[in-house]
Amino acid sequence: MRVLLVDDDVDTVDMVGMLLRSAGHDVQLAYSGQDALELCDAHAPDLAITDINMPGMSGQQLAAALRKKRGKRIQLVSLTGRFDRGVAFAGAFDHHLAKPVTAQQLFQVIAAAQATLARLRA
Repeated sequence: MRVLLVDDDVDTVDMVGMLLRSAGHDVQLAYSGQDALELCDAHAPDLAITDINMPGMSGQQLAAALRKKRGKRIQLVSLTGRFDRGVAFAGAFDHHLAKPVTAQQLFQVIAAAQATLARLRA
């Protein structure tokens, strides 16, 4: 799966990115919303996992922009330390993960996203 991972916390992006790559995913890392949008054009991700609270462009703003670019061809996951279900899903997120996230939780959400994309493509 092509994954776009976005967070202004470099350690989070790098560690989660290594985990996803070790599981065989094609992962692009971004440390800001603007970087993520540029990578989206070149990478065409199936899944974007993004923090909600980022400087410059919030996760909600990024989710709306990614949805506009990719439509239903992308699944959006919020990954944030401050869980507010209303905020998480207001930006058109399909799934939510709260930090700290376990590998099991992460892979469960990825499996759900893959299943949704497969249904949409069928």
